[in-house]
Amino acid sequence: MKFARKIPLFLLGALSGLVVFRYVLLPAWITHRVQKVVAREWRTPLDTGKRADWDSLIVTRRGGFLADRTAYAHLRVHIHTGVDLQNRHRGGPGEPVYAVAKGKVHDVRIQAQGTRVTVRHLLANGEIVYTSYIHVGGVRARKGQWVDPATVIARRFDRDELKKYGQFYNHLHFQAHKARFVPEHTINTNTREEAKARFYDPKFIFNNHLQELEPDWRQWVRDGIIPFWRLVALLV
Repeated sequence: MKFARKIPLFLLGALSGLVVFRYVLLPAWITHRVQKVVAREWRTPLDTGKRADWDSLIVTRRGGFLADRTAYAHLRVHIHTGVDLQNRHRGGPGEPVYAVAKGKVHDVRIQAQGTRVTVRHLLANGEIVYTSYIHVGGVRARKGQWVDPATVIARRFDRDELKKYGQFYNHLHFQAHKARFVPEHTINTNTREEAKARFYDPKFIFNNHLQELEPDWRQWVRDGIIPFWRLVALLV
C-alpha cells in the first residue's frame, strides 16, 4: 500500500522533468546548436587564395549551370545541374576540395569517376540546402561528420586518375540541391525548368546565403518551414 501511494508522486516528478526538458532545456540546446551550425560563412571549394570570392574560380567553357549536355559514356542528354570548376590562381589535378560552408556530411558514394560527397547545410532562414562535390578522389569525409570551410573532404582527380577516366573530368563538379537530395536528379534533369526547381545556381547561393540574417528557429517552426522534431534531428 505504501508503494501504491508513492506512484502518483513519482509520475508527477517524471512529468515535471519531461516538461522542463521539452520547454526549457531542449529549446536552450536548439538555440545553441542553431547558432553553432548555421551556414553563414561560405567559401569556394577550391583554395584559390581568395576563397570569399566566387570569381576566383573558373567555370569551364561547357560547364555552366543549365548548359545542355550531350550524351557521353553511360549518360544520356540532360541539363547540367551544377558548375564545372577549376582554380583560377593555383591548384590543378589532385588539389584539395573543401566544404563550402558549415554542415553535416549527408552522403558519400565511391563510384569511379562519379565519386561524390554531399553536405547538408542549414541556412539562416531555416532552409536546407545540399552541396555535392563530384569527380573527386581520396575522400576523407565520413557520413555524419560535421564540417566547415576549413575541412578538406576530398581532392580533385590526380593525373593518374585523369589518365584512367579521361581529361573530360579535369574539374570539380559542384552543385547545390534545393530542399531535398535526390542523386538521380544530377543526370535525369531534362529541362531548365526542372533544373531551376531542383537546384540553385551555385554562384547565386554562394553570394546570397543570408549571412546577415539572425536565425530564429521558433519562427521557422511557426511558419512551417521546418517541423520541430525534424529540426532537432538535423542538429544532432
